[in-house]
Amino acid sequence: MFFGRDDELKLLQACYKAKTSKLVAVYGRRRVGKSSLVFEFLKDKQNFIKVEGVEGGDRSTQINEFLKALGPEHKSTIFEKIKFSTWSDVFTYLTEYVFDKPGKKVLFLDEFQWLAGSRSSLPSLIKTYWDKYWQKQNVMLILCGSIASFMVKKVINSKALYGRINEVILLQSLEPKTAMKFFRNKRSKHEIVQYLLLFGGIPKYLEEIKLNRSLKSNIE
Repeated sequence: MFFGRDDELKLLQACYKAKTSKLVAVYGRRRVGKSSLVFEFLKDKQNFIKVEGVEGGDRSTQINEFLKALGPEHKSTIFEKIKFSTWSDVFTYLTEYVFDKPGKKVLFLDEFQWLAGSRSSLPSLIKTYWDKYWQKQNVMLILCGSIASFMVKKVINSKALYGRINEVILLQSLEPKTAMKFFRNKRSKHEIVQYLLLFGGIPKYLEEIKLNRSLKSNIE
């Protein structure tokens, strides 16, 4: 189920339709629907790569996950001959064999704080490739994270990416009017208010509510 987020979807769509490269930062608390928002945006797109960081994983683990995310359509014949041991290796491959194609290319880096290992070196490297190559290759780069302090300090307000981020989306809880749609008119407004007072407008929690159970049962 996906409800609302019309403004955020319009913003992402505008970045996608732009004839120039765009860099977007998305952040917010866990379970608020950041990944779902981007997936909803990408559902009718063809040329995109989605990579999710592994919590606690070292650089080698993160790079391996990145390479797994490159589907067959993105892998060239030279792929099997290259040893990817650094992020520079990965980004060089993307630049030369993936982003060189015509049309808009989307790179969605989810849980970016884990990919970066909570350090600022990866944003700095992204800055280098963005300035030299990607901003000329019609790329839409989406950096998404659930640790606000990292996203604000190391990405949005970082010296490396200063002036390069085109849009920032701080995803908030759903408004009550939108959250009510999860109940599909099968509960009274009074009971829905009780649910929202308990769980807020967090989509993941609202999805877990079983409409064939009582309020007490769902809470338990």
